[in-house]
Amino acid sequence: MRVVKAYYILNLKMLRNEIFTLIWSLLLPVIFLTLNINNIHSLYDLRFFWAFIIISCFFYGVGIHAAKLRNEGLLKTYFSITESRYEFFFANILTQMTFIFFSFLLFNITASIIFQFNMFQLTYYSTFLIILSIPIAFLSFTLTLITKINANDVSTIVSILMLVSFITLFSTDFNHFNLIRIVGDLLIDHTLNGYILYSIVSISSIILGLFSLKKYSVISLESR
Repeated sequence: MRVVKAYYILNLKMLRNEIFTLIWSLLLPVIFLTLNINNIHSLYDLRFFWAFIIISCFFYGVGIHAAKLRNEGLLKTYFSITESRYEFFFANILTQMTFIFFSFLLFNITASIIFQFNMFQLTYYSTFLIILSIPIAFLSFTLTLITKINANDVSTIVSILMLVSFITLFSTDFNHFNLIRIVGDLLIDHTLNGYILYSIVSISSIILGLFSLKKYSVISLESR
């Protein structure tokens, strides 16, 4: 637990040093919200914005972050005393959940002002979605298995896919393949088939994530 706390504090310091990126990441969902005011008819319509924040944070802050640190050769410093990859992984998840919380706080306050939604309900449902989405953090770590593509290129590809997914969210018939909609709909799908599918996908994501973590190397693939 002490190692996790140390990594967690280090991650927060790294976030603080990237103040422009931090502010932009907090404001982007709010900007998207104001651009899609006409598509918001109830509190549940906000689930897609919450899903966008969660997916972005977990993929960039866990999987891509780990790939970049490895490729830059920084993990040798991280693991100089002991190769604590599991503590490193869970500290990254904890860091991103903290960031998601503050991002949700700003977003939900804005939504409650614009649409007069109940702040308690916004906080409850958005927090519940975070918990349901934790397997995505494990799934994101499979990006570290990609060795033929530069981590920065992977980040660019994910950015494009996220942007396209969000833009087409309210205007396409192919949304059953849209990860943002799939994650957002976890809040409203209370069918038995939905529970079964969620359990299968979640367990599979966790297994894949743990497998990726086991294969995770501190050696930079770009400097070999």
